Amino acid sequence: MIEELVLRNGIWDVIHGAVESFTCVVLLVMIGTMCYSVHQDRKNTLSGRVRVPYTVELIVFFAILLVANEADITMLLFRRNPDAVTAHRIAAFIYVLALWGETFFVLNTLRVRFTKVQENRFVAVIFKALMVLQFVDLLLLFCTPFTDVLYRIDTDGVFSMSWGFWIWTGISLFTYLFIGVSLFIMRKQADPSLLKLGILSAFCPMLSIGIRIFLPDLNVTNYMVCVAALFMFVIYENYKAEIIAEDARRMERMQTKLMVSQIQPHFLHNTLVSLIYHCDKDARKTKQGLVDFSKYLRHNLDSIKSESVIPFESELEHTRVYLSLEKLRFEDRLQVESDIRDWDFKLPIFSVQTLVENAVKHGVSKNGKKGGTVRVSSRATDTCHEVEIHDDGVGFDITQLEKLDDTHIGIANVRARLAAECNGELLVDSVPGKGTTCIIRIPKEVGK
Repeated sequence: MIEELVLRNGIWDVIHGAVESFTCVVLLVMIGTMCYSVHQDRKNTLSGRVRVPYTVELIVFFAILLVANEADITMLLFRRNPDAVTAHRIAAFIYVLALWGETFFVLNTLRVRFTKVQENRFVAVIFKALMVLQFVDLLLLFCTPFTDVLYRIDTDGVFSMSWGFWIWTGISLFTYLFIGVSLFIMRKQADPSLLKLGILSAFCPMLSIGIRIFLPDLNVTNYMVCVAALFMFVIYENYKAEIIAEDARRMERMQTKLMVSQIQPHFLHNTLVSLIYHCDKDARKTKQGLVDFSKYLRHNLDSIKSESVIPFESELEHTRVYLSLEKLRFEDRLQVESDIRDWDFKLPIFSVQTLVENAVKHGVSKNGKKGGTVRVSSRATDTCHEVEIHDDGVGFDITQLEKLDDTHIGIANVRARLAAECNGELLVDSVPGKGTTCIIRIPKEVGK
């Protein structure tokens, strides 16, 4: 078969086909790698969103390029073969359609991005005009099988360009030139890595079109776009590594803030005052309070070097110690209830204790002499482990959660760590004057 191709098309076409076949393998590897990345990000992120921007867009772009390469290889196999003219024409149509898809997809992606960061009516009008021109190109393509307006394949299987091809080329060249100008305009608002991706997606096709204008018989479009795709993949991987590193740094900062927040001077002072107060009144209670206080401090110090997620039983014990210390202070004004039906799972350290502390500090303690009740319960559903923290304190306006002040930073911290460390979520419901309910949900597949 290879000898037949060499005799019919020449050695350079065979080399061209071999290079494009290798390129297809590379594209498949890149697409597979990025699809796996999308799967992992959606699996490990609460909202199911893709963590690295434009991952899906790049996958689609590479997939379109893969179709174009496969179609071009098929054209090479059937070129100058009178017995396969129909297959040659179908492959040529798919190839040109894929080229149109690349241009349209890049243009539309950039248009969506541009409208988010810029309010330039003139540029917006040009974007719309270019979108219309892209559909003109598409109309020319669909007319080609009947009119040979873009290209023609004769009965001997010979491919040649028609007059409409130059209209197509002019529209494509102007489109990529405008994309380059748009990227220059939005260079200050765009992320540097994303800006590089955009420049590559515009410059390489534009260069290949320029070469085709001066050397009509030399088609390097696929080569140029594949080179762009390879560089885009490298830039994407570097960008992804930067995002992962920044996420790690952010989580470390969050963990550090959490550690510091757990050793609060006011709480330590209030606990010591309560212990002093009970020294003469109840020596046994004071002794137990000192034991609990020692456990509380030890747990906080140990947490600095502990794993990010711990068994629920350990978190519950620390929460119990914390509540026993608060009971020394509030006495009968603080009532504690529990209903633990599910133990066998893990969750981020201090997640329950932080929410219980919020319930005491911002719910029960603000209820005056009336005080209130804090109830901790756990249960297993078909899909997740649930921990509920409820108090009948003063409650708050749920819209205030958007403000990251001292009152609500704990909730935001717990929510972020649940999402990042075990794909969990935190639901908060509160009614002013009636109390607050927080529900932690951790999927069973990641809670072990």
